[in-house]
Amino acid sequence: MTRIPFPARLGPKDEEIDARVTAERIRKHFPDAVVDWERGDEEIQRGIERLRDMQAPDFYIEAKRKSFGKVVYISVTDKSFSGFTAWFYASHIERDVGDCFDLYSEPSLNIPFLKVAAAQIADAAHFDFLFTTENDWGIDIRSVPERSDPFKFARQRLPEDNYGDLAIHPMNDWKSSLCSAVPRWFETAAFKSKEAMISKVGSIDAVASETIELLSQIDGIDRCWLVDIAAPFSNSFVVEHEKWMSYVSLGGAPKGILA
Repeated sequence: MTRIPFPARLGPKDEEIDARVTAERIRKHFPDAVVDWERGDEEIQRGIERLRDMQAPDFYIEAKRKSFGKVVYISVTDKSFSGFTAWFYASHIERDVGDCFDLYSEPSLNIPFLKVAAAQIADAAHFDFLFTTENDWGIDIRSVPERSDPFKFARQRLPEDNYGDLAIHPMNDWKSSLCSAVPRWFETAAFKSKEAMISKVGSIDAVASETIELLSQIDGIDRCWLVDIAAPFSNSFVVEHEKWMSYVSLGGAPKGILA
């Protein structure tokens, strides 16, 4: 398990898909799946309450109300992982605008289980999937279920038109480098939710150690590469797993905290 928010992200291969089609595809392949429209409406109501708490304009709330009856809670299980459930809320989404669903597990975030569940759900519902940290987790981690060239993988995250020249260099001891870099990131990065991050996992050192554990749970690690670009606040590296690739970014801190 990990306390870092790291759900599997499901994106449609269809140009667009609504919740009922997604539910039908899931039911076809998972006869025991839970498909609960009432819980979908409850999630919409929670969203409305959050908007009210934020004193959002009425037109945002009215737009949210239109989602009643169009969002469904879906959960599945796997006999190989007794006691664990994978769940997400399905709604109408469109590929061209980058819509997706985040898949979580209960009672805790279990990466080996989510890898299996995400692959099964993606196959059943005609989706692609990857893993990524949530937006409010300051250290970005993104893992994809395919092996590729590490330079090209980094270039996809940092396109030349926006970031200029790019080079990668071997990291001989990525674990020690990360353990040293994380405290420096907390000292220097301009990220508003740093205290919430510490509260979630317990300490700054725990952020580093759980990041290492998380990457190890994704897949066996062959090697790591430090990413070098001209941006003065960029600190990132690429992880070559046995069958996966991961990109880790400690952005917002002065360049050089990763050795």
